[in-house]
Amino acid sequence: VRDLVRQFDLRLDADFLELALNGIIESRRLASFTYPLNYFTNFRSNETKEMFEFQQADLQGYLERLDKLTDELTKTPQTRIKTGADLHKFKDQVTELSQVLGRYFSNMMDYFASDEFQEIANYEKKIMQKKQTIFASKSKDTKKPAPKRSVASSGRIVEETRSVITTRIPEETKEVEEVTSPLDFDEEEEQLWRCPRCTYDNSLARTNCEMCQYKRESAQIQ
Repeated sequence: VRDLVRQFDLRLDADFLELALNGIIESRRLASFTYPLNYFTNFRSNETKEMFEFQQADLQGYLERLDKLTDELTKTPQTRIKTGADLHKFKDQVTELSQVLGRYFSNMMDYFASDEFQEIANYEKKIMQKKQTIFASKSKDTKKPAPKRSVASSGRIVEETRSVITTRIPEETKEVEEVTSPLDFDEEEEQLWRCPRCTYDNSLARTNCEMCQYKRESAQIQ
């Protein structure tokens, strides 16, 4: 804007746009706060609620109009402003919308500071505290401590566990022993001698190799 003022050689205060942008930022913060407030607040009457929604809608409407107007200038100033008269007209529009938006902003802030709203806020605060107290008491009741086992019952469980271990493990060990016990094999079959000529494993009872008839004289027992 200052560049346009110097370009057209105008006596114009360029701070109007900065004031308008600050008003848009503050109004957006306020508007974002009013929507959940309107939803959760229990107004005294329908008339009070309707008046609040009327102020809220007008605040949002003028906010969008001013935002759109300033956005056009910041993005495409050459398209919007071609002469000094265009800049004067733009300044008047922005200033007018900023003033209207400022009035609705002040009305909403005055309502928040009013005795009526403070009474509603205090009532809502008491309701919330009461709900929190009820919820905390219910949560305390539901959290019951785990039953403690007596020494006698704990000893009984240990004995039962020990009994299971001592009865099952020997049975399993016995099954393994029945399969892998060396007593299941014939002692003569385990003692063999290998023929050095044909490498056949012969029984220790044989003196000659069963395959090649080699005489077992120097063969060693495995």
